[in-house]
Parts: sequence; C-alpha cells; structure tokens
Amino acid sequence: RNYGKEYQSVYTRAIGESVGTQNEKGLLTGLNFKVLPVFTISGYFDQFWFTWPRYRVNSPSKGNDFLVMGDWMPSKKLQITLRYRQRIKERNSASNGEYVAPLFTQEQQNIRCNITYSPLPGIRLRNRMEMNSYALGNTISRSYLFFQDLSLKPPGSPLQLTARYAVFDAPDYNARIYMLETDVPYSFTFSGMYGKGQRFYVILDYEAGRHWEFWIRYSQTWYENTKVLNEGTLNESAGSIRSDLKFQARYRW
Repeated sequence: RNYGKEYQSVYTRAIGESVGTQNEKGLLTGLNFKVLPVFTISGYFDQFWFTWPRYRVNSPSKGNDFLVMGDWMPSKKLQITLRYRQRIKERNSASNGEYVAPLFTQEQQNIRCNITYSPLPGIRLRNRMEMNSYALGNTISRSYLFFQDLSLKPPGSPLQLTARYAVFDAPDYNARIYMLETDVPYSFTFSGMYGKGQRFYVILDYEAGRHWEFWIRYSQTWYENTKVLNEGTLNESAGSIRSDLKFQARYRW
C-alpha cells in the first residue's frame, strides 16, 4: 500500500495502521496453514512507514505488527485457541525543551488463550486468559484479564441465559485490555478494562410466541481502591461500583 500524505477521502477505509488512508506505506503478508485436520496455524506480519508527522509523532516514523495464532479443535465440543501479538511503533518522548522531540520505541505485546467447551446440548462454556505488556523507553507495565462465559439454552426452551464474570488488573491505562461483550440486539459493548476490579453481566432472552421477544441485560463493575469513577468528566460519580441496566422488546409480524 502507498497512501500519499495529501490524499483525502471521507469514506475510504483500506488496509492500514492508521485510521485514514493517508500518509502511510506498508507491506502486509498473511498465512493460513492447516497442519492437521484438527490444528490450524495462521498469522500475519505488517511492516509500515509514515513519511510525515502524525498524532503524537513529530517526525517520520516506522513500525511493524506481528500476529500468530494456533487453533486446535479435536472435537465439535472443544476448541482451544492460543494467540500472540506484538506491535512496535515510534512516538514522541518528553521534549525537554527541544523543538522536535526524539522518538522512543513503543512496544505492545499480547498473549491470549481461549477455551470453548460444550459439555451438553444447549450449554456452552468459554474462558479466556489474557496478558498485555506495554513498554516505552525503559518503562514497562503489564496487565491481566480472566473471564468465564456461560451460555445456557435448553433444547425447545423459549428462554436463553448468557452470563460473564471477569477479573482484571491493569494499573496503566496504556496497557488496558479490551473485551467484546454480548449485548441486546442492535447494541454494541466493547469494554476497556483499566484499573483493578471485577465485572459481570447477565442477559435473559425470552421468546414469547411467534411475534414477541424480550431481552434484559444487567452489568456491574467493581473497582478496587477507587472512590470516584470517571473523575473530571461529565459522567463523574462517587463510589467504586458502576451498574447498567438495559431492556428491549421486539415485535415481528
């Protein structure tokens, strides 16, 4: 790819490290290899360059993004996925009065393990263990996340239960861990876990006949050693617990 620094497009969204298709050159190489009928290895390597200054980088810079993933599925009931990702970029250091701040190497590493198991029809269990590492210069911070998912829908039942319990420890905002959550239809939740605490959510889905369907979702997050949430923002609130409640109904004809 070769995106010029003066190229402007409102709706374009092509492959690239930046959000827009501008000021970037790069080469992306991917691989998907089925080693055994039950085991697959996939990954990619992306080398990129920025020929002009950009956000938090006051001079031309470069970096790379590497990911490798192994997927083992010995049966229809069990799947284990192990993923490693490393991202290296350059960004400004403290200026110390210099007109153009020297660049430091920023390195992010992520290790994730997913285990999905269905012991019985209508029951699915999934757990994830994840670790992040963020390094800038000589400063290194690490974060951890563990969650357990439960999906329960007995065959022939109009009621479905979906739940998650998560524990996280991310003392540095730069090392925060994101997790995608199940939500009510047409809604999207992508939580960034920062700080230290626990989180859970429960969703009930009930089909009332041919036309009506109802959802209710309740989530709550506990933060340790925190007295004020979202301090300095319009959503600031006293306490260390944040709760959300959603209800949705749908009529089909």
